[in-house]
Amino acid sequence: MKKFIKINGNCIRKFIGLSSSASNVLFYMMSNVWSTNHWVDFGLKDCMNFCNYKNKSNVYRGINQLIKRGIIVKDEGRYYLNEEYV
Repeated sequence: MKKFIKINGNCIRKFIGLSSSASNVLFYMMSNVWSTNHWVDFGLKDCMNFCNYKNKSNVYRGINQLIKRGIIVKDEGRYYLNEEYV
């Protein structure tokens, strides 16, 4: 099944300048999002495999940058894509 993600064109600037780890983690999250509520089905090892990382610190560094930019939100142990952007 193909997934389609819509990105708000007015928010593209938020993605410019992301580190490679943040970009890779974002692409992983976009490929694992539930469209009805923007909840990401996140698995650390799965994300590491997707991004071809051997060290989990790369994933966490990407996650932290995405949170700081407001692109994702963490709530009750789950990650959500910010509905304003995606």
